[in-house]
Formats: sequence, structure tokens, C-alpha cells
Amino acid sequence: MLGGPPEFPTRPDGIPGLHTDDGLTFTGFESVDLGGPVTALSAVSAKPDTATLIDLNTKVSVPKLDPASVAREWVTANILG
Repeated sequence: MLGGPPEFPTRPDGIPGLHTDDGLTFTGFESVDLGGPVTALSAVSAKPDTATLIDLNTKVSVPKLDPASVAREWVTANILG
């Protein structure tokens, strides 16, 4: 099984190239969304600095606030807001 962008099964440097050049065959192919949720997650994860991450971790660890609520509040204020 192999995963990649939707055009990978037909690109000369994709599955055809891997088969012709390297003799590789695959039992299947699954298209993955390389430009959707991963791009969004990367943008969010790049935003907080070390001090912010420590603060968020402390809110979840010490007073035991709900991690999803802490994350939602931070994203709303710093990404969506």
C-alpha cells in the first residue's frame, strides 16, 4: 500500500516511475490530502512560542483544565480572532 497526492498514480515520477525504474509494485494506493488539514495544522502549530506552550501546558496540568477547552480558547483568540 502506498499513499500520496491524487496525481501520484499517473505521474511519470510517481508509481509508473517507481515501477519502471526500481521494479516496485504496490498492492494499492490511497490518496492523501496534502494541502488541506495538514496545511491548517502546520499554520496553527507554528504560531505559539515556547512561553505560550508552557502557559498552555500549565493550564492543563496544574488546575487540570480540559485540554480541548484550553486549546479552543487559545485558537479562537490567536488564530481565528
